[in-house]
Amino acid sequence: MAARNEELKNLSYELFILAVSVLSVFNIAIAFLSWDPVIETIAGTVNLWLSIVFAGDFVYRLVSADSASKYFFQEFGWADLASAVPIVPIKILRLFSVFRTGRPVRKLGLRTVSRRLIDGRAESALLMVAFFILCVLEFGAMGVYLAERSSPDANIKTAGDALWWGYVTIATVGYGDYTPVTNLGREIGVLVMTSGFVLLGTMTGYLARSFLMLPSKRWWQKSDASPDDPRARLEEVRRLLAEQRKTQDDLIARVDEIEKLL
Repeated sequence: MAARNEELKNLSYELFILAVSVLSVFNIAIAFLSWDPVIETIAGTVNLWLSIVFAGDFVYRLVSADSASKYFFQEFGWADLASAVPIVPIKILRLFSVFRTGRPVRKLGLRTVSRRLIDGRAESALLMVAFFILCVLEFGAMGVYLAERSSPDANIKTAGDALWWGYVTIATVGYGDYTPVTNLGREIGVLVMTSGFVLLGTMTGYLARSFLMLPSKRWWQKSDASPDDPRARLEEVRRLLAEQRKTQDDLIARVDEIEKLL
């Protein structure tokens, strides 16, 4: 099991990359099947942003791999690099990432994945929020455009209009330069605004916790072993004992200082 888990950099990070890869493949399908050029443009724009994520993922995996050549040639690193190119047909190579991450995650099992995500929920929050913001932005923009396009009074008519409206609505800025005029469009606006409150509140809580918490292993660091691995459990116990000894030594030092004052 430990050998299998070494395929994963970190469960939260791998699930994030898996999710954005699935979203990218979905957007590719829209590019080929869409009947509306505005919807196609919205999907293409989001895929362009995802290319930046994929490029960063490739660099991270390359520099953190035990063997850069093995990662590039044997572990489909070349597919990660190629899929970062913002060209629709090439981005279908993200399927390699889906298969590579999906196989070890599936072998862990739903119960183990759920437990590990709950245990590391604070570290997972930022990645989850980032993905959900992308989804709300994309599908909110598509939804409001489809709701408004048949109204003669609508001012959300292009992909740029829809994405701009989605962004300022999620951010709860609400400039008012683009507003839905149909009932369905306003209902979609309520959903997007509510999602923005929840997601930004979650992100604020995560950042506050990150500034206050003691240094610990972060989500971008490679997981050395499964929590079920006895070696990992032993290391965790040793770490806790070391922290307790340090705390005990600090308390003894403070008692000595107080005794000197007395």
